Amino acid sequence: MINLDDTWENICKSKETWLAWCFLAENNDKEMYKYWTTLEGCCFDGIYCDQLDKKNAWCELQELPCRVNPFLTIKHGIIGMACMGAYEGIYEQKIKEIENE
Repeated sequence: MINLDDTWENICKSKETWLAWCFLAENNDKEMYKYWTTLEGCCFDGIYCDQLDKKNAWCELQELPCRVNPFLTIKHGIIGMACMGAYEGIYEQKIKEIENE
């Protein structure tokens, strides 16, 4: 059973535990829910990332919530990116291509 104050290790065990935590947060602490599930400022705002489940704020590449960095968040509770910008160069190229169209 997951709760709002659970550890990141427990919250991030699976997409199902993440979604259970999201449900609790959305219904009990909307500010915390928005903080951890918004795509703004993360994953290029969810525009260019093909590994992102936007509806659930879930990174398919890392199998983590998209704003949960596997090092910073798990150890220190600091928000980050699950992929740690792994596709940054690819997305920068896509942005340039779109801008040049």
